[in-house]
Amino acid sequence: MELRTTGFKILLSFICIGVIFISACQTDINTSFEESVEPYLELEAIDNSGNTVITVNRGDVSGLDSYFAFNLNNTPDHGLVRAGLTEGWCLEWNKAIAQNNDTHGGVAMYSTEGSSTWKPANYLMTIRKELQAEDPALTYREIQVALWSLIETPAFNLDEALANGTMPSRMLLNGEPIFDVQKVRSITNRVRQEVSDFTYSPDKPFLVFARTDDGQQNGGIVTCSAETAWADGTRFNQQGGNWATYTSYNGIEKTITLYAGQTIDIGTVTFKPENGNVKITIELNQYGEFQNVQENVKIQDYSTAPSGNPQIGQFDHKGTAGGKSFSTTVPSNSFYAVHVDAKGCE
Repeated sequence: MELRTTGFKILLSFICIGVIFISACQTDINTSFEESVEPYLELEAIDNSGNTVITVNRGDVSGLDSYFAFNLNNTPDHGLVRAGLTEGWCLEWNKAIAQNNDTHGGVAMYSTEGSSTWKPANYLMTIRKELQAEDPALTYREIQVALWSLIETPAFNLDEALANGTMPSRMLLNGEPIFDVQKVRSITNRVRQEVSDFTYSPDKPFLVFARTDDGQQNGGIVTCSAETAWADGTRFNQQGGNWATYTSYNGIEKTITLYAGQTIDIGTVTFKPENGNVKITIELNQYGEFQNVQENVKIQDYSTAPSGNPQIGQFDHKGTAGGKSFSTTVPSNSFYAVHVDAKGCE
């Protein structure tokens, strides 16, 4: 696997002349210069990322289950993040950010991939969807507070923040937390217990920092990660385990969602009758991308509903897709399983 980030180590002298703090959440607490720069000294700049434009809003205002909503433009073609609306996270709980549709230009990006300092935070981002699948009531608030708790600098203590009134106001209503404190503790405890076994790999997401030169404090973006994707439908294995799905087809054109990692909507799959066969078209949205591998699309047709765990490598119909769309024609049948080797972006 080729290294996905290249560039140069951030030097202390460079930090002295630029704003390096990443995400802003509050204004009434400040850390020392030495304490603030410590987490960023080991990071590498991502090539050609210095002209990115980011518009910042609250996540819930933009319909996202995240602390921030970042609308990215002029992003480099590095495959880590891409243009469009994406989830954003606060990495410095005690600093302020302009987040009312404020636009920041000339943004540079830095990778945390491989960083030991940021390993707990990146492990949390890796298991976030799993946590939310296990507990559908879990919201971005619990994830965000857990993230603050796992970042070394600036240090964050949940009990102290609640006791001394320094918890960011967005997390409170009438002075009381609007997140589940016990769930936050449970998440952070799990991460700390399991993180020693976590290793960075190309199929796992990590945080990318966005640094501005305009005095504002921007935040963390979770990268696209390799995902298994299936056209929405019925599970092969009704007892759990493998989440592979198939969909029924009755000869009438239909369009369904393509899900990566069980929960990420990355596009659509359309079934359309064509000269006695069926044309299947995959269209990816801004959150999806085909992996750069051979035969990244595999399709199997069935006359009766399948069960068990599918043997994907033995599917009859295979193709290699690029760009944002792919079409193929297959025999007409009653059921189809559509599998895609994809990248899913938050």
